[in-house]
Order: sequence, then C-alpha cells, then structure tokens
Amino acid sequence: GMPYGEKVLADALVRCAPDIVLLNNEHRTLGTWAAIARQALGPDVPILAYRGAAVDEMPPPDVRLFGLVDHNIAYTDFARQAIGRMAGLQCDMVPHGLNHQIFHPPSAEEREQIRARLGWDDETFGVLYISRNRPNKKHHRVMQALARLQVDGQQGVRCCFHCRPVVTETFKMPDGSELPGGFDLPAIAGKLGVSDLITFTGAQNDDARGVHQVLGRWDGNRLVEPDLTMAQLYWAADLYINPSDLETFGLPLIEAMACGTPVAHPDNCPNRREVCGDAAWRMPTVRIKAWPEDWEMQKLTDASIADAILHFKTMRDENPDELAQWRRRGMEWVAQYDWDRTAAAVSDILHQWVEKT
Repeated sequence: GMPYGEKVLADALVRCAPDIVLLNNEHRTLGTWAAIARQALGPDVPILAYRGAAVDEMPPPDVRLFGLVDHNIAYTDFARQAIGRMAGLQCDMVPHGLNHQIFHPPSAEEREQIRARLGWDDETFGVLYISRNRPNKKHHRVMQALARLQVDGQQGVRCCFHCRPVVTETFKMPDGSELPGGFDLPAIAGKLGVSDLITFTGAQNDDARGVHQVLGRWDGNRLVEPDLTMAQLYWAADLYINPSDLETFGLPLIEAMACGTPVAHPDNCPNRREVCGDAAWRMPTVRIKAWPEDWEMQKLTDASIADAILHFKTMRDENPDELAQWRRRGMEWVAQYDWDRTAAAVSDILHQWVEKT
C-alpha cells in the first residue's frame, strides 16, 4: 500500500475536501504530492503548484512532473520561461516576498551588540552564509576561500554558517545508489585549518529557514542554548555570500539586502541575477569540463570568493562611502518584494481557477 506519510496526506485531503489545492515544495516532491492529491480528490479539483526551476534543461522524467498539476506559478521569470520551453505549459510568475518589519537595517547599537555575541570586534570582517547543509550548497568553497586569505596574510576575516553543521543521512537515487545528503562541516573546517575562523549556528533539522526561528550555537558536538534570530545574523554581517551552484530564488539574498548587508553571488545563475538585479556583487565563474561525459559547466572558485571578500573588506576599511552606496542600492532594490503582494497575486490566480470549476 501507500507509505505512511503519503497515506496521512491523502486522508487529510479527503477529510478537508478542498475546492482547490496549492502545492509548494522541491520539484520531485511536488510530483509525488500532485499524484497523491489527484488520486485522493479526483479529476475535478484544480491542483496548482508554486515552484521554481533552476535550469532550463531537465531529463524527460523530470519535465513530465510539471504536467502533473493543472497550472504552475513560478517564482521567477526565468523559471516561467523555462517551464514553457521544457514542458510547453503556460505559467504565471509571482516572486517571493519579504517581511520588512522583520528584515530591516539595525541601529548601530543593535549591530554592535550582535557582533559582540558572535565574538566579532570592530576589526573583524564578518561573512555570513545561510543555507541547508547539502552538497550543492558548497559551504566548503567558502572555507577554502578563508584558508586562501589566511595563507595570503589577510587577517580579521570570520565567517558564520547558519545550517545544520553535521549531516550524515544519504539520498537514495532511483538506481538504488546513495549520495551524501550533506557533510560534517566542522571536520572539513578542521582539515583546512580554519576552525577558529568559523561560527556554526543552525536548526536541529535540515531546514535553515524560519524568520522567527531562534538559532542555537554549535559547540563542536551539539547545538546549545538558543542564541540569535536570522535577522540579527544579517545585521552582524559585513557581507552575505552565496556560493551554491544553482538557486530557484534565494530568499536570504534579498533578506540580507533588506537588512543593509551587501550580497555576493556567482555570475552563472539566471535566477540570482534576476532576483538581485545590479544590487549584488557577481563573483566570476570559470568554465570547466566535467567528467565523465565531458560536458561544460561554470564553476565558482575559492579564489573568486576570496576576491569578493577582500574587495568588500577593503571597501569597508578604505572607502566607506562606496560601501554605503552598495547598502543603499540593495535596500532600494528589495523594496519591490513584499509577502502581502505575493499573497494577493497568488490568491487572485487561485480565485480565477475556482471560478472556472
């Protein structure tokens, strides 16, 4: 029969008897949920998906998942166009939003207090990365950049990773093989000789999200007493950096900018370029040949990350007016993002589909 979790979902849908269903999750999970919802509710209840697309080419089985719902709503215009090209489907676009009451610039006193709690003094250049601990998120690239800066004699750079520090679970692939679900990040930091430069905060599960969530601090073995909120981490940072290969949107990017924190991301991801516009620093990537099929891909190097960190550190120390311009540019850009507008736009689409039935 149906696995327990899927049966709970199916039973809940039958009990609720909704007029319409809106799904939101990762691509393959959405496919499973859509199939469950269709089986539980029959063909007459509209099923919509609010989703992203990080690439515009996918294997046919993944492309078919877009067609398991009646309508798709994309986070970005790149995703909207990609779904249209790959699956031949009409798609609306409604971007994610921001809660500006939570994510806003701090006072000088608030920022100083939070930095002190992280152990960062006035000379410290603090780098922040918020993400799940997964292979594609590339935490190790930032660690390698820290090691490079240390070798080059650049002192005073510290980093905070908000994630689950140790992930031992694996992903089971369709062919039965297993891939690592994440890494022992403190162990990697130790091997690179940068343990003293990194503070780990995070949640007990693998989800780094949750704006009201209080974060625990990693003591080397476990997460200890609750400490700082996500907004406070943005307040403390001198630079928010995102080194991952791909993103479907990248909420921390706009949250950081709303808090007045400059942002740097790789130049090879269309979604990030769209979401951040010209308000973020784009780190150059290099083209490499990937084994075993000799296909080409763009890769962000530790040298590029180190250059971005050093660029903003020098700007802070020597050109504060330019740094203020980056902060202002980011805050002005993200004023367009608002969860109330997002909710209203999605609600309008849902009402249109209900009226059709």
